[in-house]
Amino acid sequence: MAAEPQWVQIQKRTFTNWVNIQLVERQMHIDDLQTDFMDGESLINLVELLSKGSVGKYNKKSSIQSGAETTNARQFARNAQANIDIALKYLTEKQGIKLVNIGAGDFADGNLRIILGLVWTLIVRYQIQEGTDKSLKDYKDELLAWVRSIIGPGTAYGLDITNFKGDWADGKALCALVDAFAWRSIEDWATTGAGDALAANTRAITTAQEKLNIPGILAPSDVGLDDLSLLCYLDFFFDYAKKRPVTIRPAGTGYGKQGGAGGAGGAGGAGGAGGAGAGAGGAGGAGAGAGGAGGAAGAGGFHGSRSSGNYSNVRLTWH
Repeated sequence: MAAEPQWVQIQKRTFTNWVNIQLVERQMHIDDLQTDFMDGESLINLVELLSKGSVGKYNKKSSIQSGAETTNARQFARNAQANIDIALKYLTEKQGIKLVNIGAGDFADGNLRIILGLVWTLIVRYQIQEGTDKSLKDYKDELLAWVRSIIGPGTAYGLDITNFKGDWADGKALCALVDAFAWRSIEDWATTGAGDALAANTRAITTAQEKLNIPGILAPSDVGLDDLSLLCYLDFFFDYAKKRPVTIRPAGTGYGKQGGAGGAGGAGGAGGAGGAGAGAGGAGGAGAGAGGAGGAAGAGGFHGSRSSGNYSNVRLTWH
């Protein structure tokens, strides 16, 4: 079997970590996004946590395991399929999320691209979109403008960031962003790692978790290689700035004016934390099967996916 493309491997790592920071509230953890949703229980718990609602009755893991232990493979499969169907039906009928070409069989078969597409749809709906109906393009434009207002031309950092891939690869942008949030935490942001991008990105992500409680869902080796994974990670900074405005430091000066995510924004006019709306296709742009998070919120409305807990207790993987 041929190895999955790089973007698939990166998103698998990032999205698995994202799922785990949600599940920690119920003391749950998954190791493999491709197989650990197979019985449906982890998926149901994820959906309930994100929506702050309940899917109702479903087959608990104990009953599924009991069926497996008695070699009743058919019962196990039926219970697992029923759980997946319950979760998907809840998302479409109660949460108003449009899902395309995805079913319980995709989880039984471990169809990774389809599963990634579903998780990305959940990220868009409950983290990025979070109550708005803006398109993913509008959100990316807004996030980029906000980043540039903090570390772009005209600031003390002067980095010309124009995308969410290659411009971040050498580690300077991420180190500068973390330094802007946690003042003087990475004063040597321009030279840290001495040309070693992995070392620079490792320092940035580690410092962000230690100083800002921003979970390191993105592996340092993956920075600048997949835009959706970086978007998901940077959105935690965007959310942080809504509560604790970051100081904008104009070129040649020390502290500057306050510019949070939202409201008037900082230099460059970055507006509020936008959201991805309808049409966010499959993960990686490959049309993985989970359609955009379109339509109005169903029962329960929109809820943020970021807990205020200590992410240091969450087991994250960078491999």
